[in-house]
Amino acid sequence: MGSDAHIELDVGNHERSKKILSDNNFPEELVVNSSVEKFFERVAYRKSLAPN
Repeated sequence: MGSDAHIELDVGNHERSKKILSDNNFPEELVVNSSVEKFFERVAYRKSLAPN
């Protein structure tokens, strides 16, 4: 999830993104970067798929 900020005051402001997800009943478990832990779990998973 990102803020898509076009001005420095909106960097990190995810209120619009959260509203869109909520309005569309988008499952939070599908948002890879909803937490730091979840993000790094996904990175580790993707690295495990890379050929050696």
